[in-house]
Amino acid sequence: MREVAARRRMVRVCIGVLALFIVVGVAGYPVYVAPPTAEPAPADAIVVLGGPGEGRYDYGIDLADRGLARELVFSDPHQRERSPELLCENGSGHARYTVTCFTPAPATTKGEIVEINRLAERRGWQSIMVVTFRPHVARTRYLFDRCYHRGHVSVLASPERVGIGQTAWQYVYQTVGFVRSFVQRGC
Repeated sequence: MREVAARRRMVRVCIGVLALFIVVGVAGYPVYVAPPTAEPAPADAIVVLGGPGEGRYDYGIDLADRGLARELVFSDPHQRERSPELLCENGSGHARYTVTCFTPAPATTKGEIVEINRLAERRGWQSIMVVTFRPHVARTRYLFDRCYHRGHVSVLASPERVGIGQTAWQYVYQTVGFVRSFVQRGC
């Protein structure tokens, strides 16, 4: 009798966990997998946020090569092997835009926004395109809406594909980032 009751509890727990995963997956889909993004359009600067993958850097260069901005800015909070600084040292190869690199302090999206605010003030930017990867788009938009006060911001997702394992990890990581942003006031 006890074995039957224990099995029933185990089945209920498994069904509950499965239901939770389904609810979280469905609720997170429009936030982390398919968030609305802006279309590339002319701006004063293209700002590429740091993070996993190199596709965002290549996408930022592609946007600048298309003549969409005269300034291309790379953030590299984690100083990766192919860091944006290498791109800065080697130059863009094009005279149509300048390249600026920085390492934010602290190494967070908010730290990046602090430096971007400084650059925007010094350089008189009225509009920027911010490039990140798809799971980070919604939180990026939220933080820029809250902490960037220098003009219009468009948030674009780099076209790089994000695997299922990385997507699952980003559900957790970005959700924790949202919670931290809600709890911590200010920028």
